[in-house]
Parts: sequence; C-alpha cells; structure tokens
Amino acid sequence: PAGVAVRAGARGLAKKAVGPKATSSPKTTIPTATLEAKVLGLNVMKGGSDPDTLPDSEYPDWVFELHKPLPTYDELNRKYGRDGPDAMPERDQRLLIKRWNKARIKDHNTKSAA
Repeated sequence: PAGVAVRAGARGLAKKAVGPKATSSPKTTIPTATLEAKVLGLNVMKGGSDPDTLPDSEYPDWVFELHKPLPTYDELNRKYGRDGPDAMPERDQRLLIKRWNKARIKDHNTKSAA
C-alpha cells in the first residue's frame, strides 16, 4: 500500500548461547546377582528400595496369566452364542459387554457421520 513504511530486516533473531557440549552419562552395568534378586523399577518410595524376587510358589496363580492376550469380541460373541451366558466366566461376560458397547458406539458414530 502507498504511504506505508515497511521495515524489512530491522531486527534479527537472537544468537543462541554456545555452552559446553552435553556429555552422555556413562552406562551403568547391573550385576547379574542383583537382577536375579530384585525386581528393578518397582520402588515408588523416596527412601525405599526395590522389592526382592520371590519363588514362583509365593505368587498368586493369576500373575502367571497376565501375559496371555484377552479374547477378542468375535471369540467372546461366538462363545456366548454357542454356550450361553451362564457358561462364561464373569470376567468374560464383563469384557463382552464392554466390547459390545464399544462396537455399538462406533457403529452409531459412523452412521451419524454419514
């Protein structure tokens, strides 16, 4: 536009401070005896220590099933249709209801968006 002064390049960006380069911290090695005796990373207390590992017989049975994947919605639905709700464990019933609800909401949202 006419009559408007434009200041181009009047002020540059500030220079970044140059400091000492950050050195990477040395990697620590943990003795094998400590890895076998302690469960590392579970300490949540400020002055506490990591808990000791126990023999397998000291842990409840459900701990050894945590790594197993949960059944899918289709698997639960087939089991529900084949055996009925009374044959399903309560955990599977709750999971089926939760996943059915999620599928119902997704279906409703896709219909509403269209």
